[in-house]
Amino acid sequence: ISIRIMTTVDEQLHAIFAKLPDGSATPDSRAVAAAEKSCASSIGQWTYGEVGTVEATLSKLDLHSSDVFVDLGSGRGRLVLGALMQSPAACSKSIGVELDMNRHNIALQAASLLGARTKSCELRCDDMLATKLDDATVVFCNNVVFGQNLNDALASSLHAGRCPLLRSVITTAPLHHSAAKPSGLCLHKISTFPVGWSNAGHPAYHYGRQVPTNGKVYVDPAIEDMISAMQSQCLNNEELSNLGRDGCLTRISAFAAQIRDEAAAWTSRAD
Repeated sequence: ISIRIMTTVDEQLHAIFAKLPDGSATPDSRAVAAAEKSCASSIGQWTYGEVGTVEATLSKLDLHSSDVFVDLGSGRGRLVLGALMQSPAACSKSIGVELDMNRHNIALQAASLLGARTKSCELRCDDMLATKLDDATVVFCNNVVFGQNLNDALASSLHAGRCPLLRSVITTAPLHHSAAKPSGLCLHKISTFPVGWSNAGHPAYHYGRQVPTNGKVYVDPAIEDMISAMQSQCLNNEELSNLGRDGCLTRISAFAAQIRDEAAAWTSRAD
C-alpha cells in the first residue's frame, strides 16, 4: 500500500479549509455597521474572492525572511497562514486583518488546526484603515471589488506616519495617483497574480516608497500572456453568441488599455 504524504503548502491548506466554511456567508451586522460609519465604505467590499494558489501568490510578493507581512482584508487567512507554513517561512511575522467576524473566526479555526507552525501569525478582527501598522514592511490588499472612495481611503491611510517601515504595497486594483502619491507611494510594477475567479490570472499593482528606476513603471510580459489567455477563453466559449463574444473581446481590450494607461500615467508623473 502506498501512502502519499501532502508536501505542498497549498495541499495542506486545502485539507484544512475543506473542513471549514467557505467564507461566503453574509457579513456580521457589527462589521457592516462599522463600515457604514465611514464615507469610504463600499457595497462591493463584502464580495468574497480569494487569491489562487498560495505559494504562487507569495512568490509574487518578493517577501524577505525579515519582513512583517500584512494582508488587509485577509478573509479566511489563507495567505497569512500559508506565508509561515513554507520552509523556510516567507517572512518573520504575518498579520491578517479582517473586519467581518465570521471570516475572522474561520481564520482562527484554521490557525488552531495548523498549530505551532503558524504561531507567528497574528489574526485581527479590525478595520484595515485604522489597525496598527507600525511594524509592517509589506502590505497586500485584494481590493478589486472596492469602490473608488474606499480605495482612495486605503491609499491615504498607508502614509509614512502610520507605516514607517513599509517598503512595498501590492494590490489587485490600482490606487489612484491623487491618493497614493501624497502617502508616499509610487507605482513600480504591474505583474499578474493567480486568482480564484479567473483562470487567466489578474493584474497585481506593486507600489514602493521610492520613484522607480528611470521613473518608468515596469509592465511584466506576463500581462500580455494574461490578456491573450482571456481572449482565447472568450473565443473558445461555446456558450457565447457572436454578439456576446464581440462584447467580451471589447471588454478585454478595454481592460488591457486600462492597464497600459495606468503605467503610462505614473511614468509621465514621475518626479
